[in-house]
Amino acid sequence: ICKERIRLFYCLIVTVFILNDKGFKMSFSLEFIFRLIGAVAGAIGQKYGIVDREIDARLAALGVDPSFDSYVCVSRALQWRRAMNAGETDRVFDCLEAAVLRDPDYATAWAMLAFVRMDYARHDRYPDVDRETGLLLAREAALRAISVDPQNYEAYKALSHIEQIRGNFDETITYARKAVDLNPYAPDALAHLATRLVYRGKVEEAYPL
Repeated sequence: ICKERIRLFYCLIVTVFILNDKGFKMSFSLEFIFRLIGAVAGAIGQKYGIVDREIDARLAALGVDPSFDSYVCVSRALQWRRAMNAGETDRVFDCLEAAVLRDPDYATAWAMLAFVRMDYARHDRYPDVDRETGLLLAREAALRAISVDPQNYEAYKALSHIEQIRGNFDETITYARKAVDLNPYAPDALAHLATRLVYRGKVEEAYPL
């Protein structure tokens, strides 16, 4: 089943969930699994140049030429997203908010802003905004990204994560599928869809991913 090496790791991860579902006890935590998924996804993405090449190609196709500061900010945000370095969150938040004001047609900046706004909301980092309002602000940023570039898979990934936190599980899967449809070789998108399907009891759909 796992013929493509880039997907092998995720087949193994889903297998762990299947074994657990059938009564086999896991000897490590889910948090460990998800941290490992993120680490491997980042390593694969960097090795094959998925992040930089994809962004450059989409900018050229859309005729968007963001400022150097905005481009660097998005690169930093992508690194923050892979590493989930809490110490960088405020810095990334501030630079992305500035980037979308400076370059409002930069879809990936909006998509990454959706992720960092989501992080702010779920960890109660907003000083005067409640959790649900913060998540809606994150959703608004993701939708803005899609309005600028309907093919931006990062935006659909963000929407999937946001709706997961909001408890809208069917929408979570819908958006996760869209992200994979747009970029079927993105390891993190594949992993997210697979785990969401497993959580919803759709193991047979998840396993081939």
